[in-house]
Amino acid sequence: MHKNETEDIYESLPSLLLRATLPKSEEEYRELTASIFQQKTGVTVKQIHHTSHMLHWDNPEVVIREIRERW
Repeated sequence: MHKNETEDIYESLPSLLLRATLPKSEEEYRELTASIFQQKTGVTVKQIHHTSHMLHWDNPEVVIREIRERW
């Protein structure tokens, strides 16, 4: 039987979703999808303020810190 990664596999992995907050016009959709992802997988979701889709370019220090804290 096919496994749905989000529902069947990811919940057993310690995961972190770093999400952007820009553009503000997309915030409602981002909150909804992040909430669904969090509920289905148990992942930790963190907003990285003042970042766009390329948050690792916009604020690399925060991304590095979050990775190092969990390594």
